[in-house]
Amino acid sequence: MIRLSASILVAASVLLSACTEETRTPAQIQMAEVNANKTDDIWKSRRPVTVGGDRYEVGVSEFKKFALVGFRKVNLGVTQREVEAAARAVSGCAADASRPLARLSNGDVDTVIPLEKLGSAAYLRVELSC
Repeated sequence: MIRLSASILVAASVLLSACTEETRTPAQIQMAEVNANKTDDIWKSRRPVTVGGDRYEVGVSEFKKFALVGFRKVNLGVTQREVEAAARAVSGCAADASRPLARLSNGDVDTVIPLEKLGSAAYLRVELSC
């Protein structure tokens, strides 16, 4: 029985390993690389802004569709309201950070989300509407 289970696990891992980058077309791989480079360029163009006594860094996409809001210099945590205010201050557009933050704050824009709950991310993507 143990031998059969081990061989099933090996077969499953072989099948799952086929579902990696090799299943993507060269065009899809190239598009992912282009998008990563654009994101890097947006992040490199970030500007500092202070909201609620905390320093955020904000990079805005070329057509103001989204902003990348960095929060590593924030004291204890972030709120959705402050992240949106930082994006709004730099972009001049309405900002919506509910997608990355709503589940962590139970929909309350003033709930402080500790930095450790945000993991190792350098920034959050915030949708903009101009």
